[in-house]
Amino acid sequence: MTAPEQDERGRWSLRFASAEAEVAFRSWHNETALPYVRVGMLSSLVAWILVVVAVPIADPSAGPSAVILVAPVIAAILAAFGATFLRGRADRAMSLGVLANIIAGIVIVEMSQLVGSVIYMAAGIPIASFIGATVLRQRLVPSALTIGGYTSYATWMVLEAFMADRIKHKDVVFLLLVFVVSVMLSLMAAYVLELVSRVSFAQGRLLARNRRRSKMNGSVQMSSC
Repeated sequence: MTAPEQDERGRWSLRFASAEAEVAFRSWHNETALPYVRVGMLSSLVAWILVVVAVPIADPSAGPSAVILVAPVIAAILAAFGATFLRGRADRAMSLGVLANIIAGIVIVEMSQLVGSVIYMAAGIPIASFIGATVLRQRLVPSALTIGGYTSYATWMVLEAFMADRIKHKDVVFLLLVFVVSVMLSLMAAYVLELVSRVSFAQGRLLARNRRRSKMNGSVQMSSC
């Protein structure tokens, strides 16, 4: 099998035929995603600090609990941000970014319980999903596991609140619709971004091979002269 054939994949596939090409792509993808992870972590840090400031203003009694809830998120964000500057550890930075997104999704649900209204999840879950799938450049499978995990938890809490008569039927329908739409759009974005990334990677490898081939041909022609 020639090198170009090893990179072949279906038109809409998210996997290369060659295991070597797949491993190389994941390494390249992690490295190129680092600037986006930095931006995502910084923007998330600012957002969570604002949450810590806003919650006590809205409900002074919830202030200490809000700080305790948000602390793990901020710790994970700072760890992921710091890891983006470690040379050769892009995989660790991406993993910490995924972890930060998971913790953020869970804390959003818990924060809604703290303030006494699951409706807050209608804004928080889509934002977390969007950041995880697009800004953090998670591949489709990690995105599906991450977003699906905390969205399932949010769905369970909504149904539990409904069974306990804390929210109305129309609120359940609205929240579940928001969750379904946000998951679908986020995963669609993750798929498209990964597909584009794979195409760019394959084209880069092809160009590099063509350059090497041209240099070899030029060297052979010079030696024959």
